[in-house]
Amino acid sequence: MAAVQRPANTSNDWQMHLTDTVCQYMTARLHEEIVDGPRALPAISIPMQIACEADHILAVIIQAYRECVTRDIKQGVQTNLARSNDMEITRPTVVIDKEGSILLWYLPNAISQAYQSEVWNSLGLLSIPLQRSLKSHGMGGWRNDGKNFRNDANLKGAIDLSPAWFQQGRGPSNDAHHPEVSRLLKSKSQPKEVREWLQCTAGLQAVLSGALRIMHPKMYLHGQEAIRRLRSKAAERQDEDMEAVLPMWNSVYSSMSVMVNRASPAHKDTNGRKVWLDTLLTVGNYPRLHFLVPELGIRLQYNPGT
Repeated sequence: MAAVQRPANTSNDWQMHLTDTVCQYMTARLHEEIVDGPRALPAISIPMQIACEADHILAVIIQAYRECVTRDIKQGVQTNLARSNDMEITRPTVVIDKEGSILLWYLPNAISQAYQSEVWNSLGLLSIPLQRSLKSHGMGGWRNDGKNFRNDANLKGAIDLSPAWFQQGRGPSNDAHHPEVSRLLKSKSQPKEVREWLQCTAGLQAVLSGALRIMHPKMYLHGQEAIRRLRSKAAERQDEDMEAVLPMWNSVYSSMSVMVNRASPAHKDTNGRKVWLDTLLTVGNYPRLHFLVPELGIRLQYNPGT
C-alpha cells in the first residue's frame, strides 16, 4: 500500500501533521456544504488520493447528518439473531436517543472501493503477528479463539496496537503506573512490519480522524490532547519505545484493533460510555452481513467500506 509517501525534508511529526491538515480541510468542506461557507480547497501537502477519500467520506457523513432515526435504549435485552421486528438500516443515518444525544453514525460505502483494496493489501504486512494471535479453543478468550475465524482464510487473526497500553477504560493500579507501548510495537525485537503498517496507513488514519473531528468534535479534541500529553510524558520519562512510536501514530485514538476474517459473537464492552464513539471500518470481499445492536433493536447492513 502506497497511499501516502513521506515528503522530503520533513520532521518526524509529518504523519500527525497530515492528520491535522486533513481534519482542517474536512471541517472547512463541511462548512462549505452545510452553511454555505467559503470555497474549501485541500492543502498542497495532502496527497490527491487522501483528499479524494476525505471528500468521499464527507459526502456520506453529510447524507447521514440529514437522516436521523430515534431509538430507545433497552437494557437487559436477550440477543436473538432472528428477531423480525428489528429495524434494518441501509442508508447513511444518525441514530439518536429521545434526548437527542447521538448514539451512532452509520456510514455505508464511506471508503471507496479502490482505497479498500489498498487497505486490504496492506494487511499482508501483519500476516505473522495475525497468525500468532490465534489460540486454540478456550485459550485467550473469544477475541482470539480460532473457532471464530474462517477456516478457509489464508489471512486471519486479531491484534491490538497502542502507543499507550495498560489499560484503556480500567484506570491505573497505583500511583507508579504509567502507560506502555503495546507488545507488537514495543521494541525492535518485534516484527518491523507492524511499524511499517502504521506508516503506510497514515492516510487512512488521517481520514478516519477527520471523520471523528466532524462527528464528535469534543472527543476528537480530547484525543488530540491525550496524544500531546503522551509525547510530553514519554520525553520526561525517557521512554524510548513510546518516543519512537508516537511520531508514526497519527490517529487521535490511543488504541486500535485489527480483526481479520473473524466473526464477533454478541458482546458488550462494559468499560465504555454512551458518549464515547469507537470507529469501526470493514473492508474486503464477503457475503452479505449485518451488524446487530440488540439494545437499540436495529440491524445495520454491513457491506465492505462501512
